[in-house]
Amino acid sequence: NEKPQAAAIHKIKKTADKENYKKKFTWPLRELTLVDGRDADADTADFDLHFEKNYRWVASSLADKNAFINCLWKLCHRYLHRRIPQFTNVDSDKLEEHTEVHGEAAA
Repeated sequence: NEKPQAAAIHKIKKTADKENYKKKFTWPLRELTLVDGRDADADTADFDLHFEKNYRWVASSLADKNAFINCLWKLCHRYLHRRIPQFTNVDSDKLEEHTEVHGEAAA
């Protein structure tokens, strides 16, 4: 199991024909400074990712938002050992449970 040299986040968008996707932006994971769930107690699919500036994202559902944030948490702990971004306004208990279930220590 080789780790990639660099993990990245890609933002994709459906094309006008609604059948294809096009890559719009790419950010190296190491440039992620903050994951903001916006409101851990509200059922909202909105969240923010901070790179060189703040980008607002909207998931298809609350479950998709939580799954994406959990995936980011795991990737950050796996590849960014020295500088893990801050996760705010997210349920940290769920993130820690998710990490522990997969045999990794929560930070």
